[in-house]
Amino acid sequence: MIREFLYKSKAKAELIKAFRSAGLHKTYKSKGGTERTIFPQIHDIQLDKENKKL
Repeated sequence: MIREFLYKSKAKAELIKAFRSAGLHKTYKSKGGTERTIFPQIHDIQLDKENKKL
């Protein structure tokens, strides 16, 4: 169970990295003046049980 969580969190981080490099995000400034980025929402990450790959 912990192993699946770690695989999914690593996959989510890689997807966000890919979204950032492809420019698939919106940037805005909050009231405090800090820049925030919004990425596409990741609904579900499926693991391939036989090959233990994403």
